[in-house]
Amino acid sequence: MLDDGFERSQFSVYARFVNGKEAFQTRVNRIERHLPDKGDIQILNFTDRQYRDIVHFSDQGRKAARKNPAQLALF
Repeated sequence: MLDDGFERSQFSVYARFVNGKEAFQTRVNRIERHLPDKGDIQILNFTDRQYRDIVHFSDQGRKAARKNPAQLALF
């Protein structure tokens, strides 16, 4: 996943920005073509506004909100 432009949000959770529904579907199709033999994959798609509203704590403190992406694909 990292080699395909995803960032690791936490163990076994990866995120990648995509721009629009067509780009999202293209990414889903690519993942589907490269599914592992075992395991579960769940794909969540949400808007920039939903992403902006995530509250993130790290090292016992609140982290600043991230810059709004156009769209986020979370895998």
